[in-house]
Amino acid sequence: MKQISKLTKFFTIISVISILIGYSVLLYKGYFLNNEIQKQEKKLEILKTEEEKLIKTKANLESQIKKLGNSLIAINKNPDKAKSITDSTITELGVIEDKFIKSEENNVSNAKKYEEDGFKYLLEKKVELAIASFVKSENSYNSYHQVYEIARYLTKNKDVLKNKNSSQWKIVYKKIITEFSWKMPNEYKEKLIKQSN
Repeated sequence: MKQISKLTKFFTIISVISILIGYSVLLYKGYFLNNEIQKQEKKLEILKTEEEKLIKTKANLESQIKKLGNSLIAINKNPDKAKSITDSTITELGVIEDKFIKSEENNVSNAKKYEEDGFKYLLEKKVELAIASFVKSENSYNSYHQVYEIARYLTKNKDVLKNKNSSQWKIVYKKIITEFSWKMPNEYKEKLIKQSN
């Protein structure tokens, strides 16, 4: 009888210890699960913030595309309208480019096109667009003619050249003809000579 009583006590103690261990394990797992839930909630908040930013960016891009589309439609309907687009409108639409880059591929046709655009804008006294075009020409084919030198020279004189009536324009035309005319297309060289007199 005493033997049974001892065994009962022993199993009771073992049961209590097992319950305590089980409860401790549950508490331990619960603590880490709670931490994991909090981490996931933080990640969810970050994702929601990023989603909101992306939605705003998308809306902004769609607005810019719409503006550009409207401008192109207007130009197609009336080609003369192209001349009335201001530098600020073009800048706003992201056309301006004033950073030189090392070109990975040499695209001669693009370099030629942008060089010609640069000279057209130069003769129209649109300094910012001229700079952007010469930079794009250089970026299409590094060391193409003297577009790099012309872009840098115009950039240095950009502020004074924003005034289309500035007397500096004749000086700039002369400087470009005398110092930066290597392989310049004859058509533009002749026009620049006329403008510099």
